[in-house]
Order: sequence, then C-alpha cells, then structure tokens
Amino acid sequence: MKRKNVSYYYKYLISYIIIFIIPIFFIASYVNMSIFKTLEQEVITNEVNSLYQVKNGIESYLIQMKRIKEEVYLNTNKKTWLF
Repeated sequence: MKRKNVSYYYKYLISYIIIFIIPIFFIASYVNMSIFKTLEQEVITNEVNSLYQVKNGIESYLIQMKRIKEEVYLNTNKKTWLF
C-alpha cells in the first residue's frame, strides 16, 4: 500500500513541476525577446550616431580644405610680379 502512495506522490510532483515550468518558460522567452529587441535598437542608434559624427568630421575637414584652397588661390593672384 505504501508503494502506491509513493507513485502518486511522484506523479503529482512531476505534474506540479511541469505546471510551474511552463509559465516560467513563456515569461523567460518574452523577456529574452524584449532584451534582444532593445539591444538591437541600441546598437542601431549608436551606429547611426557614430556615422553622424564621422560625417560631421569629414564635412568640417572638407570645409577647412576649401578655405585653405581659396586663400592660396587669392594669395597667388594678389602677388604682383616686378620685372
């Protein structure tokens, strides 16, 4: 008789564990998906910001080079050659 009670005990224990694990599995998968989505958005935002900074750096460098070119051009044309 005691053996029959033990088998019921293990059967109910396993069913309770399964009932407890199923919601935890769904909650964990939802949290995992939301973490990956947030991580993906953060990576994209950081990459866009770094590309924007590189673009601004290159544009300022090109503007500086254009100013230098114009100054050199104006200075060479202003020179008067004495013969």
